Amino acid sequence: MRQITFTIFTLFLLLSSLNVDAQTTEVAVSTEIIKDTNGKRFYHHHIHKGETLYAISKAYKVTIDSIEYYNKGITEGIKIGEELRIPIYIAQVPGPLPTPEDTIAPQGFIYHKVIKGETLYRISFNYQVKIEELKAHNPKLTSEIHAGDWILIPNKETQKLVIAKEQYDSLVDYKIGWFDNYYRLEKKFHLNKEQLEQINPQLIKDGVRRGLTIKVPCAKNDTIPNFEEVVLDSIPEQELISKTDTINHACKKIKFNRRTYKIGLMLPLFANLEKDIRVDNELMIKEIKDYKSFRFIDFYEGALLALDSLKKLGFKAELYVWDTKASVSVTDSICNLEKFKELDLVIGPLYSKNVEVVRKHIGNNAIKLVEIFSQTELPIDTNAQHFEIRSTSKFKYNEHIRYINDSLPNSKIIIIHRNRPSELSKLAIIDSTLFETQFNIDSSRVSVYVYNNNIVDILSNLEINKTNILINLIDNEAIISDFLRQLYLLKNDNEDESNYDIMVMANNIVWGKYKTLEVKYLNDLRYTYTVDYYIDYDDKDVIIPFENKYYKTYSRIPSKLGFIGHDIMWYFGNALYDHCINFSECVYQMNYHTMHNNLLFEKVKVGLFRNENTNLLQYKNYNIIKKN
Repeated sequence: MRQITFTIFTLFLLLSSLNVDAQTTEVAVSTEIIKDTNGKRFYHHHIHKGETLYAISKAYKVTIDSIEYYNKGITEGIKIGEELRIPIYIAQVPGPLPTPEDTIAPQGFIYHKVIKGETLYRISFNYQVKIEELKAHNPKLTSEIHAGDWILIPNKETQKLVIAKEQYDSLVDYKIGWFDNYYRLEKKFHLNKEQLEQINPQLIKDGVRRGLTIKVPCAKNDTIPNFEEVVLDSIPEQELISKTDTINHACKKIKFNRRTYKIGLMLPLFANLEKDIRVDNELMIKEIKDYKSFRFIDFYEGALLALDSLKKLGFKAELYVWDTKASVSVTDSICNLEKFKELDLVIGPLYSKNVEVVRKHIGNNAIKLVEIFSQTELPIDTNAQHFEIRSTSKFKYNEHIRYINDSLPNSKIIIIHRNRPSELSKLAIIDSTLFETQFNIDSSRVSVYVYNNNIVDILSNLEINKTNILINLIDNEAIISDFLRQLYLLKNDNEDESNYDIMVMANNIVWGKYKTLEVKYLNDLRYTYTVDYYIDYDDKDVIIPFENKYYKTYSRIPSKLGFIGHDIMWYFGNALYDHCINFSECVYQMNYHTMHNNLLFEKVKVGLFRNENTNLLQYKNYNIIKKN
């Protein structure tokens, strides 16, 4: 017990320190410039006490990767007195760009690396940026693009800003003075607050601050347009872009990927509830599951183990862990941090209300978002990319129908509901799936039955010497429990009806939360269902080593969230390492072994990818068997 207490206390000391930035010495930017033999210019920086590579990269506004690239001997750390070559970058390089080490994207832009088989139209469609605008930001760009080219892509806010500024005859710089405010600026330049903020987005963040330079009309006599919100035209999808086209192109892995990726982990760790943990009295210590603040620690620990494994492969990442406390306001404040805006990938924040907040921020910064438990509908106009881990109800029922079609070709299918709206929506999904061309199911095999709590009424639909599959859509615990009991008795207590072969299928998202369902009924009726989470403990080559590693590190066996945390970090870490930030182009070909469910993403619309893989499970001989 004392060892467990010490582990819990140590863990919270670690969590309490996650949100505190390390105090580092302010880095003085050198003005000394040197050149290499090729004429490339560098700042000549001398390392002083307290300086870190991260702080130096921030001071010079370059990436850690680029510093390491030009200073080969510092990968193991830097020392006081050492000299560094810090590359000097111009604000924008015209045309397709050579390598990410040689160029840093200006603020409001990202770089896209062209892959084999990719067309300029596809890039334009995926990012929803007109080809004319791409060419405007990349003067050497033509329709003839090649694998390995780097193209500068403006984000949505940059596009809107360009359009907004084009409304004015001319704009000049103006430095805000001591007594300026929105009222005085409107009097000077005949622009109201909305107009000023439209062409000067920094005002939204910083307000009217003395010394801030903004854009204003050149002269008072200029014609000032009325304020009108800028709405970007969407670029329609054409036939030339298709899933097949995406699958067939060569998506080769990057060799010797030395880039350091920035990953954000947003979890409701509730570190503010640390005070509720009593370790001074053993009688006051509860089970770990009883502490709200421990609910998602396993997810965090699993993710750390995945990063440790990735590091051994050569993957480099900066991990930022933020405690959202399940609060909308806390989540919003995290999203406004400069470190958040620099992320390549954010995982979390798990609660749907907080996901909505994150979604509003990531589009402007081209950050990829991984949603674990929630599902959403997104507008087409998004520059960000979202990956949803949960499979949809349609795909879950699709797996049921596929199993029936492949394994039970002559079965009788009976769909049961009570005319409730939620049940009818599921019925519509099944109805649209049953008769798809990929399946060979005759409509004469299918019956739809409105249940009135009497199982005897279903007898007329059952067939002897055939498998009768009952797909139950009802979501009432008492009715379901009685339904299973009556079916069980029908099979086992009535000799005349003993030839009925009955199998029950249902949505486990509903049934799985009910505690009164008898296991003997589920087993006898071969209850078959789909779930996004399942650990196959027969896969001893993977599961046992992971459990041993987890136990050795944290002195306990991983929970469901421990496996999920590991799998998510493992999958997306490998994706970044193998295919860089454009890995979404390769999702149809990525297959990284995960433990709780295989991830197979389908592009639903621009910026939205959903996992379309799930586990089909069945009760049999008091075991749960995976059927797909």
